[in-house]
Amino acid sequence: MRPNICYHRRMNPELAAALFVFIPLSLGILMLLIIWHARGRVH
Repeated sequence: MRPNICYHRRMNPELAAALFVFIPLSLGILMLLIIWHARGRVH
């Protein structure tokens, strides 16, 4: 059995859409948590 190289190049549209939504959302939440935590320490 040889590995299917085309499988890695071809991406699932649903998976790509989920990643494009999930990654910025998680980064935004993480940044908000960091800012909120830093603000809580200052005040």
